[in-house]
Amino acid sequence: MRPPVEEGSEDSSVCVLMLNPSLDEKRSTSYAVLEVVSERKGWNMIEIANLFPVHTRNSKLLAATSLNRSDIFSARPRIDAAIARCAEVLFAWGVAPLPGIAGRLYREQVEWVISRTAHYGHEDAWMMGGEPRHPSRWRQYVGPQRAIVSGVSTAERLERALVRRPIHDAMKGMSVTQTRLRCEDAWEEVPQT
Repeated sequence: MRPPVEEGSEDSSVCVLMLNPSLDEKRSTSYAVLEVVSERKGWNMIEIANLFPVHTRNSKLLAATSLNRSDIFSARPRIDAAIARCAEVLFAWGVAPLPGIAGRLYREQVEWVISRTAHYGHEDAWMMGGEPRHPSRWRQYVGPQRAIVSGVSTAERLERALVRRPIHDAMKGMSVTQTRLRCEDAWEEVPQT
């Protein structure tokens, strides 16, 4: 087990695992929110790795692309290296399941990520509100109208809502049945490489 890193310590690097790269990563909402949280948590480095290497505007467009197993396999070396290198992990791939083949590949990749995270000694991961919510949704999640978290500023509420949870909590709500129902018509179409 890796002991939790104290906020602001010299090795306060965090690996952020998101769904896929956006079209304009550096100017995205996700990057802006992660910068705010990084400052509040005292993390000296954020390393981003994505479950899928395909650039899209959102998850709906990702699901509409022709994803296959080679996509998840090509993302794995980068993910593995980032998890191994960083002191902590933050799961942020989103909570909405993908439909069809993309859903099956998504579940397979999440299971693999969790197994590699455990392999490197991480027992817990940072998650927004205890779930792997995508950073593009964090400001909505902690907004004052929802009253989920108290705090004067958005930055304060983001910091309070980002909590450590056991890594396997990221699988909650991802039932095999749900994934199979969404993939029912395409189950045999997933190429085995």
